[in-house]
Amino acid sequence: MASATCSGKPLEVRRVGTVASGARTLYAVWFPDYTKGSIAVSLRHDGTTSEATLALDEAGDLSCAA
Repeated sequence: MASATCSGKPLEVRRVGTVASGARTLYAVWFPDYTKGSIAVSLRHDGTTSEATLALDEAGDLSCAA
């Protein structure tokens, strides 16, 4: 994951570990409170970048829009 945004504002993306004998990397973003909606993410793999939307739960006081 190269970056993530919540309603156009950058989110801190942290690499938190690997699984599948190092074949997959896990990333996390932090929110100050329960957050609903969706975030926009930029993904990078082997020199190619793509954009995607990641849906969040529908519970929370804060809202994000991708």
